[in-house]
Amino acid sequence: MKQRLALALSLISEPELLILDEPFVGLDPIGTQEVKELLRKLCTTQQTAILFSSHQMEDVCDLVDHILVLNQGLIVYSEKNTHLANQQAQLIELIK
Repeated sequence: MKQRLALALSLISEPELLILDEPFVGLDPIGTQEVKELLRKLCTTQQTAILFSSHQMEDVCDLVDHILVLNQGLIVYSEKNTHLANQQAQLIELIK
């Protein structure tokens, strides 16, 4: 509930840019789907840009247009998301 409340509070002002840190942590599968749908809707209907960090590769690859991976403060990967299964494996290898 804390995750949902924090997200709701951040949306009150209808921001042009929304920065989220691990937005799916602590959510059950239904909550995760609801948050994903909300984020998609924000992008399409309100033109909100969303920047988020996550260690959950499936959620990242499911949502984003562009993927950026940082390792020790350096950009080690920056590509348009192709939504391919092997892209997740490639990202995991980069993080190791």
